[in-house]
Order: sequence, then C-alpha cells, then structure tokens
Amino acid sequence: PAASAQRRTVAAAPFHARAGRSLLLVVQSIGWPVLVLALAGAWRLGAQRARDPLGLALGAWAVTFVVFFAVGVMRVGPEYERYSLEFVGRVAHATYPAAVIAAGLGAAWAWRSGMVLRTIALVVLAAAMAGGISEWIRWR
Repeated sequence: PAASAQRRTVAAAPFHARAGRSLLLVVQSIGWPVLVLALAGAWRLGAQRARDPLGLALGAWAVTFVVFFAVGVMRVGPEYERYSLEFVGRVAHATYPAAVIAAGLGAAWAWRSGMVLRTIALVVLAAAMAGGISEWIRWR
C-alpha cells in the first residue's frame, strides 16, 4: 500500500518526441540509402503520373505506411510507448519491399540522368550494399 502511494507518475512523451523516435526507427530499419533512392523513385512516379499496376501498388503501399505510421505515433500511455514503437518497426518492415522497388526506380532514373546523378546513385547504392553486408555479417 505505501509503495503504491509513492508510485511516481510518468507523463507520456510529446508528439514530436514520439514521431522523431518513430522516424529514426524507420530510417534504421530501412536504411537511409534506400530511403533516399526511394524518395527519388517516388518523385519520378509522381512526375510521370504512373497509373500502371506497379505505380498504383506502390502508391497503395505508401498510403498504408502513412496511415499505420500515424496510428503508431498516436498518444498512448507511457507504459505502452514501447509497443507503439514496436508497431512502427513492424510497419516499416511490412512496407520495406515498396521502398526497395521505389529505390530501384530512383536509381534507374539517376543512372539515365547524366554523369553527376549516376555517380551519386553509385555512391548511395554502395552505401546501401555496405549497410546490408554489415548487417549480414553481424547477424551471422
């Protein structure tokens, strides 16, 4: 009884802190090189107004990510924030294939867009491969 009376209350983290931690987790889960190339690929899909099945599937995946990310950073009690962050990590992993496909589209566009963008794409692809190999070595 005395211990429960002295139990301290912890306030829930503010929205910007939850969103920041969640975004950091997404970057760590997917990798900044893949995200950079995926943003370029998404930009190209938007500029081309792609209405083919792949473009529509990637758009649906992106909407799914945004909706579930928003649900993941909603206000919860402090004791449940860890589970909220875990949920965001699962959302990142579930939408990872779309990020990789969009990254491939971004890399292909950069490759065809001249020497400067080709070089940047090579550097970012090398960083993505180095990150993947590093994770694989740590996993083994």
